[in-house]
Amino acid sequence: MQHLLVAADRYGLDRLKLMCEERLCSWIDVESVANTLALADQHQCVHLKDVCLRFIAFPEVLPAVMRTEGYKHLTRSCPLLLNEILVKIASQDHRFCYKL
Repeated sequence: MQHLLVAADRYGLDRLKLMCEERLCSWIDVESVANTLALADQHQCVHLKDVCLRFIAFPEVLPAVMRTEGYKHLTRSCPLLLNEILVKIASQDHRFCYKL
């Protein structure tokens, strides 16, 4: 699906690109999210990128994502996305308090 999205973007097939984006949104998991986020950023898939960022920002998901090869690749190839991940985490509505 990722290759099809790249081709759809390259050839300006917006409807196909949107369909690929929607399908990829439903397939996000810990192992795929970092690579999918990089792909979404490279091909201006705003909705897919937002879904990936929201998925990664869950406190119980982030540590598992950080152990993947995809995340290691993301840190090398798209370091600015790490800032976006931090912004998404910081902007979440946390329903718990930390005691100092």
